[in-house]
Amino acid sequence: VANMLYLNYGRKDGEWTPNKYGDTGNLEAMDFLKKLNETIFKYHPQALMIAEESTAWPLISKPVYMGGMGFNYKWNMGWMNDMLKYMSLDPIYRKWNHDKVTFSFMYAFSENFVLPLSHDEVVHGKCSLISKMPGDYWQKFANLRAFFGYWMAHPGKKLLFMGGEFGQFIEWKYDDSLDWHLVQKYPMHTKLLEYSRALNKFYCENKVFWEVDFDWNGFQWIDPDDNENSVISSSARRRMARTSSSRSATSRRRCAMTTASACRRRASTTKSSTAMTRPSAAAASRMETSRARMCRGTAASSPSA
Repeated sequence: VANMLYLNYGRKDGEWTPNKYGDTGNLEAMDFLKKLNETIFKYHPQALMIAEESTAWPLISKPVYMGGMGFNYKWNMGWMNDMLKYMSLDPIYRKWNHDKVTFSFMYAFSENFVLPLSHDEVVHGKCSLISKMPGDYWQKFANLRAFFGYWMAHPGKKLLFMGGEFGQFIEWKYDDSLDWHLVQKYPMHTKLLEYSRALNKFYCENKVFWEVDFDWNGFQWIDPDDNENSVISSSARRRMARTSSSRSATSRRRCAMTTASACRRRASTTKSSTAMTRPSAAAASRMETSRARMCRGTAASSPSA
């Protein structure tokens, strides 16, 4: 999407011409995307339009009548980059990089975000998710479990590319099948798959995680600053229910999100009190119609998706 919106995207000075306002925005591309999304939702209101957009262009996932581009969701590339860098660190060094865990909350509700762990991150020498984790064999799985728990708790919908759910060690290959034999032969892979399945089920069955996850009304910090222990904690709240005379919270639950203490160096146990964050707020009427589809847990991505 960024390549369409910016006239100077990937181009040097002299290789592009400003628009009639002297700016870098591609006016024709903006009009096209708005018209495309309006047309899609006119004829297919249950469809989902998700933008893989890596810049700070505003209102990507807001309706056209609000001045937005009209997409349902936008990939949160900043969160993905920060957290993969953070999780790849030896736990000893994580307390000096605590901002990578908390910075995403500076803009977490500016768009309707998807938290992507896509095929782009497990190809071209970037390593698979399990291979990105530090430590020995056991610690890699402990780290990935802690990461998945934190990921489910963080505001935003979830996208996981195939193979990550059971910890495939090799990178994804477009012309080869997944290493499902790992699940059949090695207990750690089997347990990780069971954990991923249970986590998805738990996420879907507890509205507090996704019912208001595009709004600060569903999330409140308890302590975001415990960098010494690499722990963040928060309070997640469900949608406010209207009564005859007032609004009251239907439920409020606290949970600690532990992101890094799950795999302390040479530790024999895992501190993984991964917290579950919040819920999800509808941005527009079409968001209401699409929520049921997206809250089915982790979306299975594919190369053509």
